[in-house]
Amino acid sequence: MIGLLTLFLSIVAMMVTFSCALIIMFHGKYSWIVLMSIFVSSVPVSSFAWMQFPLLIETFKSTYGPGIFDKKVKPLW
Repeated sequence: MIGLLTLFLSIVAMMVTFSCALIIMFHGKYSWIVLMSIFVSSVPVSSFAWMQFPLLIETFKSTYGPGIFDKKVKPLW
């Protein structure tokens, strides 16, 4: 749970840093190249997040949600 959350956080931080580095390097010129490279580099990151987010939700539900010991059981007779 913590590992997947920190993985998402580190990927977001890496993308922000990459975008800021491109903006600082090209500072006003070639803005269309900067925007296209940021967009192209964010496609695999967003697809990874889209595929792994359901796993994060299920892990959160199974860890912090109602467990097997809290369920109400109907009597047999």
